[in-house]
Amino acid sequence: FPKCWVCSGSGLTLISKLKKPYWKVSSSFIPFKKCSGWLTRSNDCFAQKGFQLIFQESNDGHRIYIVNTHLDAGGSKADREVRESQLNKIALTLEAEAVGEAVFVAGDLNLDWDSPADNLLLQKFVNRLNLVLAQKGGNPSSVWKTLDYIYYRSGTSTSVSAISSGEIDTLTIGNQPLSDHPALFGNFRIQ
Repeated sequence: FPKCWVCSGSGLTLISKLKKPYWKVSSSFIPFKKCSGWLTRSNDCFAQKGFQLIFQESNDGHRIYIVNTHLDAGGSKADREVRESQLNKIALTLEAEAVGEAVFVAGDLNLDWDSPADNLLLQKFVNRLNLVLAQKGGNPSSVWKTLDYIYYRSGTSTSVSAISSGEIDTLTIGNQPLSDHPALFGNFRIQ
């Protein structure tokens, strides 16, 4: 629930086409406790920032965890400190829930690939969880800043490998993008 009556929800969504009863899918939303900026620094406190933790389990016991998130925006030191806290919350949750399991982390991390401070924070998070980059937004041929990412890792009993990934530039209305960020996709082989 939003923190105030003029605030908006997270906007995070899960759409699944997995076949039942072979796959069991559940999702929960975990709000972040910190934000940076009510009327400054990108106004992040007006939205319910957090992450979806999506759990999928096959009938034969293979598990996959997916994190769908949107972190605090802005370029100030306070914004970066909040993003660090938010990444820590995600990491702590995965370290408690998904030990040895396959994991995907995707979303608008608001960490600028070309910013040394942001990239250091991103690499610390990625190394902590042993994640592999599948796709980052802002390909050199596009005009987008690199703020969006898809990361993954295999589990002890579930192998994940990237088949293809990229940006989708056809999601438009009247030749205008649907968002201020590129739409990313990833196709994976899960065994």
